[in-house]
Amino acid sequence: MATIKHDLSNVQANKAYVLPNDLDRIKLKEALAKVTSNKANKHACVCEKCGSKVYRKITVADIAKEVGTTRQNLYSYIKLEKIELMRFLQLQKILKCQIVTEQDINIYSNYLKSLLLKGERV
Repeated sequence: MATIKHDLSNVQANKAYVLPNDLDRIKLKEALAKVTSNKANKHACVCEKCGSKVYRKITVADIAKEVGTTRQNLYSYIKLEKIELMRFLQLQKILKCQIVTEQDINIYSNYLKSLLLKGERV
């Protein structure tokens, strides 16, 4: 199961990361294959010329564009030891797979709240 870690060693970066394990990476690859397969739901677009709905297959490039990266980088993200939390959650949503659970997010949120409360007591 993926873990959420906060990098406190670099105050300027101040980012949270997901540390996916090998099983999580397999799930991401499978989800990517499923979303881009011919059997997957096709993406509805509006034709710029006539305004009618056009359905087309979702490609890895489409998903990469939605995440804000290139196709090659999208494949790299799946292989990384740690992925920035917000990017991972966005990727998880697009691929329609649940790796970081609501419980994981609640645990991390409680951790952040505890840090805020410690700051108030000082």
